[in-house]
Amino acid sequence: MSYGRAFQVFRSERGALGVAALLVFANAAAGVIKPWPLALIIDSVLGTTPLPRWIGLVAGGLDRGETITALALMSLALHGVQALLQYGQHALVIRSGLRGLAAIRQKLFETLLRRSLLTHHKAALGDLIYRASWDVYAFQTFLQKGVFGALAACAPLGGMIWVMVRLNPGLSVTTLAVAPFLVVVMRHFGPRMTRLSDAAHRADSEITSVIQQRLSALLVVQAYGQEEREAASFSGRVSASSQARLAQHRYELQYLVLIGLGFGLGLSLILWVGAIQVAQGALSIGGLLVFLAYANQLFEPLNQLSYVGASLSDARAGMARVFELLDASDDSIQDSPTSRPIEIIRATSVSHSAPDGPRPEINADGNPSIHGLLTRPRRIEFENVGFSYRAGLPVLNGFSATLEPGKTVALIGPSGAGKTTLLHLIYRFLDPVSGRILVDGVDVRDLRLRDWRRLLAYVPQETILFPGSIRENIAYGRVEASQAEVESAARAAFAEGFIKRLPQGYDTVLGDGGARLSTGEMQRINLARAYLKNAPIVLLDEPTSALDQESAHRVIESLGRHAAGRTVVFVTHRESLLSIADQVIHVGR
Repeated sequence: MSYGRAFQVFRSERGALGVAALLVFANAAAGVIKPWPLALIIDSVLGTTPLPRWIGLVAGGLDRGETITALALMSLALHGVQALLQYGQHALVIRSGLRGLAAIRQKLFETLLRRSLLTHHKAALGDLIYRASWDVYAFQTFLQKGVFGALAACAPLGGMIWVMVRLNPGLSVTTLAVAPFLVVVMRHFGPRMTRLSDAAHRADSEITSVIQQRLSALLVVQAYGQEEREAASFSGRVSASSQARLAQHRYELQYLVLIGLGFGLGLSLILWVGAIQVAQGALSIGGLLVFLAYANQLFEPLNQLSYVGASLSDARAGMARVFELLDASDDSIQDSPTSRPIEIIRATSVSHSAPDGPRPEINADGNPSIHGLLTRPRRIEFENVGFSYRAGLPVLNGFSATLEPGKTVALIGPSGAGKTTLLHLIYRFLDPVSGRILVDGVDVRDLRLRDWRRLLAYVPQETILFPGSIRENIAYGRVEASQAEVESAARAAFAEGFIKRLPQGYDTVLGDGGARLSTGEMQRINLARAYLKNAPIVLLDEPTSALDQESAHRVIESLGRHAAGRTVVFVTHRESLLSIADQVIHVGR
């Protein structure tokens, strides 16, 4: 991973970062001047050295006490200027860092949303969450502690060294004698700190994955009495993560100890050589104090650079993990260069009876023309469709079938035969490995994806509800829907009765996963969401599998009413649901 690529994240902040850089250099200039009031007081006011000409012109009429006061106020002013410059610099850098963080986090989230179901099935969800939630902070660290930490450390170095050489070349050589040692330490420790930081990030990511997986399966864990075993297993992972972080920080501390010893050696040499020069009359006490002040200001940036090295190593590991995710092969389902748009000419109001719009036709330009959202349902044909989640293990192999338009079609067969996969292929969550799926004679891959999915509604086997109100959950696919349309869809799904019994009715806020509702109630809200979309093709995956007999009966009755005039395709193992099917297709034979 190149740091140049990381800079691109902050490209829109170039202006603010340029101003921040200027403030850094202005702050460095103030730092070069800051030690002189002290030296002037000691050597010129308390000692016998004449004041510099420019000071004499300003303070020529002042007595000794007034001159001391003026120089003290000058020192205070320099400290105040530095404080204001640092405030402005840090404020700009923090704001730019947060904006870059927001941008990369948004880009990563959009990338995850576009990835195919197949890729998500193979990935560890907890690791993805950790990268999107925590690894992205590496970009802010890179800018604030890395780039501007290095800039703030390096900006004063040139001026400091120039002034020190002018003041005392011998002491300057003594000061810089420790520089090669510091460079060797930084170059030796840097690469390994990056590797140890990366290992620590990965160990923390595994912990996030385990927490997410086990909490998602909490019912199973408790049902089989595996709390102690899971706790022991988690303890091992926590220990491994702690050891990885400990190894990282131990190595960083060794690095900082050596850097500190180098600085201590440099200051001791300056004090030793400088005291000898003072004793010999070659250097004034004020001059030695100024030189020590400069040496401290020189070593402080070098000390900051040592921390910059550790921060950059940690940031580099986190940024590399984010870029690894962004650079993964793009397997998202996309439009082909020749895909045809589906023209939506007229949208009808929500209805739960047979559509009355005219039959679709092909325009002169070859694009399908859809007269309203409720149109004549399409004939869906599978031609020798093959699909596999893993190489060499086909789920579907040469599957062929025709789903007649306006019919209710049941897909039955043993578990693992590929029934759910067929629904995903129709919706284009996945694309066939071989063969093709035709919609009124047109390959579904030749239709614009967004337009095609507007004509479909989907109810997955697992009920999916979002934190928020019931109304928001029903209207998730049509956020602009009116309250009347939401209520109409709820009535069609036999959900209105229990919704009105809730404390705030449609405005009742659900917890994560709809914890306040029964499984049957959650499934009926999922059905209402699909009904509200008012699509001509409805796909349902085991819509009654987790329901009791009464709830299942209500869902079946609801489906029977909603199916009129639509193509409804559902997967089921319940024979009672076959009563509403016009066509039954056996998958896996």
